[in-house]
Parts: sequence; structure tokens; C-alpha cells
Amino acid sequence: MGEDAPTEKSKRDETKEERRARKERERAERKLQEQNEAERSAQAAEGNVKERRHRREETEEERRIRKERERAERKEREREREKLAGAAEEDNGERRHRREETEEERRIRKERERAERKEREREREQLARAAEEDNGERRHRREETEEERRIRKERERAERKEREKIKQEYQQEHDSNGGVSRKVLVNDETVVDDELQTWQQENQETKRGGVVIGGTKEELTTVMEAENRAIRQAADEARKAARRDERRHAEEEQEEEEAMERREKRRKEREEKKLLQSQMTKTSGAVAGKSALGVSDLQRQGYRTQFEKDLQRATALRRLVGMDDVSVSLIDVSPQSQYDMYIRNFVDTSRKQAGVQAPAEEDCIDFEVQAERVGVRHRGVEVPCDLGLCPEQFADRPMHFVNKDVGQGEVGNTMENNDAVVEAPLGNVSGAHMVDSTLLAAFLGRVFPVMQAVLDENDEEKLVPGDFKSKSETQFSTSYTTFSFAATCNRPVLKVFFNLCAPAYVAVLHGLREEEGPSRELDRYMSVIVIWNIYDSSSPEKVLVSPLLLTCMCMSPRWPYLVYAGAEDGSLYVWDTREPERNHITAGCIQRNAFRLPSFATSWQTGNHNAPIVAVAVAGYNTVVGVRKDESEQLVSLDATGGTYFWVVNEKDQSKGAISDTENGLHMFSTVRLFLATSKSKDHVNALSLNQESFALDFVPTDSSHYVVACAAGVRHISRFGGIAAPSLYGPCSRFFARPVAVPSCVRYGTVDSRIFVVGYDDGSVRLYLHTDAEPQLSMPLCNQRIVDMRFNGGDKWLLWALDASGTLFLLDLAKKDKEFPVLSQSLLAPDTGCCTCFDIPPEGKGDSRVIVLGFEKGMIQLHTLTDLTHTPSTDREEHWL
Repeated sequence: MGEDAPTEKSKRDETKEERRARKERERAERKLQEQNEAERSAQAAEGNVKERRHRREETEEERRIRKERERAERKEREREREKLAGAAEEDNGERRHRREETEEERRIRKERERAERKEREREREQLARAAEEDNGERRHRREETEEERRIRKERERAERKEREKIKQEYQQEHDSNGGVSRKVLVNDETVVDDELQTWQQENQETKRGGVVIGGTKEELTTVMEAENRAIRQAADEARKAARRDERRHAEEEQEEEEAMERREKRRKEREEKKLLQSQMTKTSGAVAGKSALGVSDLQRQGYRTQFEKDLQRATALRRLVGMDDVSVSLIDVSPQSQYDMYIRNFVDTSRKQAGVQAPAEEDCIDFEVQAERVGVRHRGVEVPCDLGLCPEQFADRPMHFVNKDVGQGEVGNTMENNDAVVEAPLGNVSGAHMVDSTLLAAFLGRVFPVMQAVLDENDEEKLVPGDFKSKSETQFSTSYTTFSFAATCNRPVLKVFFNLCAPAYVAVLHGLREEEGPSRELDRYMSVIVIWNIYDSSSPEKVLVSPLLLTCMCMSPRWPYLVYAGAEDGSLYVWDTREPERNHITAGCIQRNAFRLPSFATSWQTGNHNAPIVAVAVAGYNTVVGVRKDESEQLVSLDATGGTYFWVVNEKDQSKGAISDTENGLHMFSTVRLFLATSKSKDHVNALSLNQESFALDFVPTDSSHYVVACAAGVRHISRFGGIAAPSLYGPCSRFFARPVAVPSCVRYGTVDSRIFVVGYDDGSVRLYLHTDAEPQLSMPLCNQRIVDMRFNGGDKWLLWALDASGTLFLLDLAKKDKEFPVLSQSLLAPDTGCCTCFDIPPEGKGDSRVIVLGFEKGMIQLHTLTDLTHTPSTDREEHWL
């Protein structure tokens, strides 16, 4: 209904010229439709006339064959109707049975139905081939010569003899299963009788014609041998089909008996459970009637008994343990009267400073404060965990202090002379060995990181020895580390993305599951985003889930805890990884990793995209001046029809704690929201549309208000704040029968040189453009597959990585003399990983530039350490050719 209203409004507002053009177009469409209907009716009438003419001209033999075929078709239709009626009745019984069946019975039934469907498909194919051969045989009989007819008659006679012989042997071998054998060979006997009558009639016709033509003996022998082989093969197939039917019937009977036994067993178990519950209810009622105390009273009595035991133990321990009481006077101030407070607070309020006089340098007097040095002694004691339950009860009891430094004069000299030393009743405690807590803390602070790293390595080698760095067999890397999450191995990797703020973390977007995985809770969600730490391949850091299928993803360049994604229905999702896992515990968990639902979703808002989102990016993420964290962030989304929307990222104030009715799509306890950006001058959303198929976008590094979009017509240059961007379209723009010759699939600006950007096309070529020139500066045909993604190397602006749809990774050096030839090309296709679908490299200057991460079809990613070949420039370079 949303599309009808604009149509009616346009009809009311159209001009006379538009109305006349529309009327003519509708009239032409009606004429074309009438002509098509007339042609179809004429063709049908012509076919009926030809059929009637053919029936008038057919011979007696053809008429008899046609009648038999029609009679067989009617019988077949009647049998099909009977089968449908029986199937409907069986279906009703099957539905009742399905409601009562167990998981094991359901699995067996599914496998049986699948086998039956395959068997029916094979039978239909055999019937179709037989009908086609029968039609060809009839045409061949009408056109055959006398010699061919005589050979055919002899061949058919030999076939009948062979079938009779096979039938006799089969009956002798399977007397015990005579009923089954008779059913299988009924059709063969019918065929033999029909062929015998046909042969007698044709033999009489041949005798009446008086024509006898001889043939060679070798040809007859060859033909008869071939036909005998065909007959034996058909008989073997018939015997095999009979055995299969018998075996299937036996299996069905056995399955029915097992199902009956299981149902009876479940019924008995239910009866026993009900009986046991009734007995337990009676017993508990009898006990409750005799007891004088309730359950809560018994629990309180047990708690009180345990508390008294703990209190007695704590009291005994407090008598044995004592600590020193050290007091130090830092400042001594006499008490102030009310008048002193008044003078201090209110007398100076009426004074005003009239001037400042700087005294001479020799009149400056320095004042210093001399204070006594404070002596400190270290005390150590072992205290039980339950000590100090009720300290207020022992406040009036005198404390017993233990001086553990008896005999250690060097420590005792640091105290004042008036320090009292009181020994405890237990003299052996005073000789305990003391440890300097400051030195111990410093030692543990230095040693603990080393010990933790060694323990982690031991645990990882014990648990996942295959996930650590392995020797690489590729040209561009020396070793690699595999990151694999068991719950997402049934989902292909669609996108990998390094965190722009913290390159040690990688976000991996997994698509729709291809098969059932180990976690049924995770299989309920359409898409999954897994966040890995590149220094820990044992388990992921975060698991983000989505109820809809995600198509693209990016991360915030300002805040490392925000993840954005676009869905197939045109909505956007935001995850805030700062939220505690307890807020998402209802979504499920696996291996102590809670599934995190989106913190905010735009599916509840109006003005969303009406097509699948193909790209999301933060405006100005690649700016040359750097991203400022104090600025607000805007998210840009591009859909498949070319629509570009700008969203403002807003964080709710947690101190207010109020929940508004207008915050649709915000998860409970979440604070991050998205709003459509609006213009100050006009009340409309900042959204632009190209009305053509689009694939990717990227921002100009020198001006974030300009961006380029890869669409079907080429690469469009768009200015956000009005005006026409120059150049507005980057070529090539040639067409072949209204279809673009080269359609761009991805676009990427240079990370070091902001003047250049590269575009990958679906024909496997890569073109380099200057930002100010519409024509390509360089065109490089790499392969015959679509270019999936491209990245500039962070260390060298002329090194470019490119990946095509077949999983081949290319490294291009745009400063070489032979720029059209890649430095290397590596096919990333293996049986255990599948095809490489995506890749990414760390941002420039924020991580190790010698690594690259690859995503594969079978749900795993690999972190490769690059070789010197990918960083050392070659000698024949021309870096100033642009």
C-alpha cells in the first residue's frame, strides 16, 4: 500500500502530455496482449486440427496401438487416484504417528522417506526413457524395410526364447519364495504373450506378401548376441528389484514392531512415574502432619547451630592471635573557640587588596619545618577467613600484642623509646621468621608475568597443539596461526576486520550456517560475529549474535568497544562490548562465552533502507589528519539500490536511569543509539540515492564530505553537502547492448598517498585513478574472476593486495616498470579450509604491519606473518611516474 499512494498522486498531478503518453502506452500493451492470446488460440486450434487429420489417416495397426495407449493411460490415472486416496489415508495415520514418535523414530523416518523419494525419481526417469525408446521404436517400425523387419522378427523371437528360459531358471531357484517370483514375472509373461501374437500376425502378413529376403548369418548372430545380453540384464534387474521390495517390506515390519515396543515402554514408564509421585506425596503429607516445626524453622535452627560453632572457633583464635598497635601524631593543634572560628571565616570578607609590593631580593626569608622521622616496622600474621564475626562483643577485652622482633635490635631501634613491648602467652610465636612485604610485592610483580606466560604456553600446547604457528607453504608468509571456534565451523567467513583503535583484536563475520553445529543455541541465530585476540588462539574474546542475516560489518575508529553491522532487511545493528555478560545471559552461552544480542537496532525506526545493505563505514575513518575522540561519530550505510544514509552515534546518559517510550530498538541496560542525521535548514533526512545497483563505497581522505560509490554505471563521485563533485563519474563507461562492459565491485583509497584510489572490477581487472582525473591512469588485467577486496600495504604506498572470487591472492607493485604483472599470486584453496573469501591488514602505524589475516569458507581464519618479499622494494622502481 505504500507504493499505491504515490502512483495515484502522480496520476492526479500529471499533465495532458503525460496523460496522453500513458494512454497510448496502455493501449499498446492491451493490443500486444490481445495479439498474444490470438496467437496462442490459433496454435491450439491448429494442433487440434492436425491431431484430427492424423487420426483420420492412421492405419489399423496405428489405431490399435493408440487405443491401447489411451486405455493404459486411463488405467494409470485410475491407479494414481487410488494411490492418492490411499496416501491421504496413510498421511492422516502418519500424522498421528508422528506426534507420538521419539527423536530416534523421527530420524529413521526421515531417512526412509529420503530413500523412497530417490527410488521414485529413478523409476520416473526409467519410465521416461522407456517411453521415449517406445516412440522411437514405433517410428522406426513404420519406416523400416523388409530386410530390417525380418531381422527384427528374428531378434524378437530370440528374446522371447531367452526370457522363457530365464523365467524357468528363476522359478526353479526361488521355489520357497514362489509368491514373490510370480508377482515379479507376471509382466514378463504378458509381454511374451503379446509379442507372440504380434509375431504370428506379422508372419502371416509376410507369407501373404510372398516376399522372402535373405540376410547374412554374421549380422544375425551379432544382433542376437546383443539382444540376449540386454535380456539377461533386464532379468537381473527384475530379480534385484524383487529382492529390494522383499527387504524393504521386512524392514518396515520390523520398524513397526520396534515402534510399538517403544510406545508400550514409554507408557509403562509414565505409569510408574505417576505411581511413584503419588506415593511420595502421601509420605510427605504424613511426615508434615507429625512434625511440630516447619521447613523454615528447621533451616533457621541449622543456621543458628552453625553460627554458634563458628563463633566459638573465632573466639578461641582471637585469644591466640594479637597484633601491635602503633600510633603516630602527625600534627598538634589546640582547640579553637567560637570567636576563633568567627575571626577565621568572616572577618576577612570585607577586606580588599589595594596593591602588591614585591620586597627586595635580600629581604626574602626562607622558612623550613623540621619534623621527627617516623619509624615504621613490618608485621605479618596469618588470619583465618572466618575471623572477626562479632568484634563488637570483645571491645572491652584488653588486647594481647605479640612482639615478633625480640632479639632483633636493628629493627627495634627504629621505634620510639616509649614503645611498649608485651609478649603473648605463647612464646614460640615471637621467634617466627619475618618477610619484608614491600620486597615481596616487588619480586612478585617482576616474576608473575613471566610465570603466567609460561603457564599459558603450557596450557595451550596441551589443549590445542595444532593452533600455534605452523610453517607456511605460501609465497608471501613464513608462518601462520589458525583461529577456529568449534561453534562457527559450520558457517563461512564473510568479512574480517582489524580494530582500528586496538589492532590486537580482529572481528570475524560468519554467515548463515550450512549444517547443524555443536551448539543448537548458536544455530538459532542467522549470523555471528566473533572477536579474537591475535595473541590468544584458544578461545574468542566476545561472541556477538544477530537474529537476521548480516551482510557487512565495520568497527569504530574512535571507540574500540563499538561494532556496527548491516543486515539483509535494510536495518543496522550496534554492539557495545563494554556491557557485562549478565545482561545477555538469556541469549545463551558456549564455553563460558555469553552470546551478546545487539545493543541497538534500527529495525524499529521509520526511514530505514528498503534493500539489503552492502557496505557500512564510519565517515572520515581514513582521514589524513587523524580521528579525534572528542568529536561525534557518524555512520554511513549503503544499500544495493544506491541509497546512502548518514546516522549519528549517540550515547545515553546513564545517570538519569530513565527509560523512554520512544527508544525503540534499544536493548535493556544499553546506552548506544543511532539517529538519522537531519539538516538544520530543512526538515529532511540526510540521505542520497543513485537509483542503480551499488556495491561499495569509500571516503576521500582529504575531505570526509566527499565519497565515491562503486555502482553499475561506474564509480560515482558524490558531495554530501550539495553541489556537483568534479569529476562526477570515473570511467570506463562503455556499454554493450545497454549493459556496462566493466562493472566495479570494490573501491579503496590509498593509505599513504591520498591522491590515488584503485577500483576492482567483475572482469578481474584493477584500475588506478587520480582523484582529479576521470580517466584511469593504469589498467591491470589480473584474472577472469571478480575482484572481491583490495588493501594498500601500510609500509609502502605502491604495494597493493587484491583477492578474487576464486580465492587467489595477488600482490601488485605499482612502482615497478612491469606494473601489469603481479609480484606474486597465491591460490588459497585447500580441502580443510575451503576457498579464501576475505582478508584484511592492520591499520597503518597502529600494529604489526608484517601480518595479514585471511578468512575461509569453513569458518576459520589464519594470521600469516609476511616475508621480506612483501616489504623490500625492488630495484627497478619508478615512484614518480604519476
